[in-house]
Amino acid sequence: MCRSKLQCISKKMFCLLIFLFIASESMAQVPFLPVPLKQNQTLLPFTLPEELFPNSYPVFTNAREMREIEYTEMGRILVYFYDTKDAAENDMKLFAGKNRKISAEESSILAAHYGCWEENEQFATGWFTIGSYVVGLRTPTNKSSRALLSRTAEKISTDYDARIKLMFSTPEKCFTTYLEAVKNQQEDLIIECLYNDGSEESRDAIAMIRNLISAIPMMRMYERPRTEKEIVIDKVDMVSEIEAKIGILKQREYNASLPFILLTFGRSPTNRLSTGEHLWIPMKMNSEKWGIDILTVQKLAFAKSREQSLRSICISNLKQIGLALHMYASDHKDKFPEDIRELYPDYISTGTVLKCPGDKTIPDTQKVEPDTPISYTYVKGLSRKDSNPSKMIILYDSSPDYHEGEGRNVLFIDGHVAWMPEEQFQKLLGEQKF
Repeated sequence: MCRSKLQCISKKMFCLLIFLFIASESMAQVPFLPVPLKQNQTLLPFTLPEELFPNSYPVFTNAREMREIEYTEMGRILVYFYDTKDAAENDMKLFAGKNRKISAEESSILAAHYGCWEENEQFATGWFTIGSYVVGLRTPTNKSSRALLSRTAEKISTDYDARIKLMFSTPEKCFTTYLEAVKNQQEDLIIECLYNDGSEESRDAIAMIRNLISAIPMMRMYERPRTEKEIVIDKVDMVSEIEAKIGILKQREYNASLPFILLTFGRSPTNRLSTGEHLWIPMKMNSEKWGIDILTVQKLAFAKSREQSLRSICISNLKQIGLALHMYASDHKDKFPEDIRELYPDYISTGTVLKCPGDKTIPDTQKVEPDTPISYTYVKGLSRKDSNPSKMIILYDSSPDYHEGEGRNVLFIDGHVAWMPEEQFQKLLGEQKF
């Protein structure tokens, strides 16, 4: 009895420790907001977050994050983060309409950034936008003049514009900034180099990049020491005023290059972003900034992965058919059937193996009839005794369109299956002289 009580107490203590650990981890992620203590005020074991509920703030309702930074003894900088410049400006316009706008006579710079003054008995705050941020400079009333706040805000704005011009004003500058950010493991700067249109898809794509960035230290811990091949921009193609492509001469070493690993999620960039002798990085402009079109890059990467998966299923289908053909031949004096559909149901149990997964022209089917459409072209009149069985084609994809026009899977008499680029396939097909 005593033993069971001890076990129960131990379990409860363990659960309590786990709870305290989780609680401490959660609290560590909440930004600390300095709050002056009143006399006899008890210090709370947690901070009160500014955010009321996810992606909602009292004034700037479309902001995704807020930070409060102390810049003088009593002054604060309030920064609201948005996915896009348009979203920040829309919130700022609504807010400025409820307060006193900063005129061009007061400050042409702040007026162009939708600046306004917010004042009450305690604080005076100058608000304005820069890019995808809403910024507020707050000081106690009568502690600092509007002129001083204006000069500070103008400096922040001009510094921001100078930084954008230096790092993001062209596709080349943006990609160079990205390479340097990866080299120096600057997470926030890496993310800033990515194009974000504010959509859920963009947010998900960027979230995946953040997860990969967090794994960089571990990746570098276990990788072999090597000299990173410098990535050099060879050319830039302007698709439109807001779209471009960065051209980089292909190098085998880029497959293991960290900047490409992040963009393509560890998949080979050579197979996904290349045409001719170049790797092409798609770029887009969002307001005044260029960014890497990570959403397009991801779609290309996953599309290729999906194609590889479909190609593998197709190969599996052909191998099953090849085995069924040899089983049929064993029962029919080494001869193959006149029609591939004759393999059903004694040698193949379902019609799904007769359809390439990349073929969108015919329906899925389980039962096979004499007129059931199939994805593969069957070569009639062959037998297991034909010469060169390893080079004689007996079944192949009817169209290269099943595999993005790149080639076909081919079954040979001896039962092996090979992937062939279209040009190579056509040459072999001509040599076989069907």
